[in-house]
Amino acid sequence: MDKEFEHTLTQMALRLDEVNRLVIKSMSITEGKDDEDFKKLLCEFMVLKKNIKLNLMDTCTSVVEITDKKAQGIIRKISSKWVFEVDKIIRSLEVHTGKELNIDELGEKEIDDLGSDLFYSWFSHYEYVKGLYEIGSLIVGISVPSALKEFVSEARTCFAFQQYNAVYSLCRTILEVGIRDICKRKGIIKTNKDNVINIEEYQDNISQLINKISTGALRKKIKHIYYHKTSFLIHGHKTTTSKEAKEMLQETLEIVQNVYSYNGF
Repeated sequence: MDKEFEHTLTQMALRLDEVNRLVIKSMSITEGKDDEDFKKLLCEFMVLKKNIKLNLMDTCTSVVEITDKKAQGIIRKISSKWVFEVDKIIRSLEVHTGKELNIDELGEKEIDDLGSDLFYSWFSHYEYVKGLYEIGSLIVGISVPSALKEFVSEARTCFAFQQYNAVYSLCRTILEVGIRDICKRKGIIKTNKDNVINIEEYQDNISQLINKISTGALRKKIKHIYYHKTSFLIHGHKTTTSKEAKEMLQETLEIVQNVYSYNGF
């Protein structure tokens, strides 16, 4: 990460902590509310907090290296939505005045400006439409579980938004959900009247379930995707490309379709 960026973020965090303490001190001395310095400190706190959060928005700051331990702790608190003492004071003022300051929200203009800088600078609707057009859908002859529909939909959306590593992970989930659904339909996995699997009666692992609903080349393909192709990424041994993600999702959808058909569904 850029050292200048780290320095700027560190200084903002340390100043935020200082302002937080100054506001509390001001409250105890002046009882605050009508004091101009107190109001300036509140405004500075809100600006600092928002600027820190804005600096953390860019995708290149998904992982941020801050060597100063104190600043590191403050920024962690901001990322985890920690409520500072000044936040509590501001909330109290909002209740007292009936006016919302919206300190943790972005205005419409800010969203528009940030959308231009952070989103449209690397992505457009052309890529999204092109991605969905290329990837295809899961085609089956029965009503599948809502969870399977959601995972397939999310995988397609992730591909369209170029989140290729997520596509790989979801492919493994899609396979497993499809396999379990088929096993439930065939009575291999027992469920109660609420369609909940009784874990105590459920002994087979996923490999055994695959064996029970597939044979030959189909079985090999399922296991190759589940235990090899997707496993390397899920366990952090590799990342993937657009081409690989596209092929993986299309292959997964094809296999799920085939395994449903193979089992008469």
